[in-house]
Amino acid sequence: MKSIVKKLMDTYKKEGLKSPEQHFIKAADTEKEMLFQLLGKEHNDFVDFYLNYQPTDLPRLACNCTFLDIKAMVEENTDFEPACYLRECGIYTFALTIGGHAICIDSNSGSIYICDHGLVMQDFDTDAIVINSGLVSCDVYDSFHISGEIPFNYDNIIICMDKIENSFLTFMENIADGNYTDLEKLITY
Repeated sequence: MKSIVKKLMDTYKKEGLKSPEQHFIKAADTEKEMLFQLLGKEHNDFVDFYLNYQPTDLPRLACNCTFLDIKAMVEENTDFEPACYLRECGIYTFALTIGGHAICIDSNSGSIYICDHGLVMQDFDTDAIVINSGLVSCDVYDSFHISGEIPFNYDNIIICMDKIENSFLTFMENIADGNYTDLEKLITY
């Protein structure tokens, strides 16, 4: 992870950030507790990154991605759509695009997804949380054999979001190497 963070700092430096090392800090005890309350105490590459190299006050990268610090991540996953709904499925938002789309990690598989900010919503007629069928590709929607909105659950949301990478480390390496030009272009409808 250390070498990836070093490359990530170099990327930020190339994009004009002075002293990027000041923006990747060890989490304070209160932040660690907040992170564990959100995610549980299981350690993995994602948790270790946030414990040892928490991104703070970072500008948006050229790929239109802004990383959240622990406090902002907790707020996003508690108070804002779609993160507060995705959290119910063990999917946590840790970065946002310029358009407000969520960059998420699936704690069940470790995969990284992008979720359109309007994909998960409350159906005001039924008060149920649903997947907005208007933001799903026709092929995916047709596979559900329903009319109307798609029921919200883990299996359905994983099918409807766009996977970016199979692991957090691969995602971070690709961010650091500048392999994404615009993460929002990975959303398919």
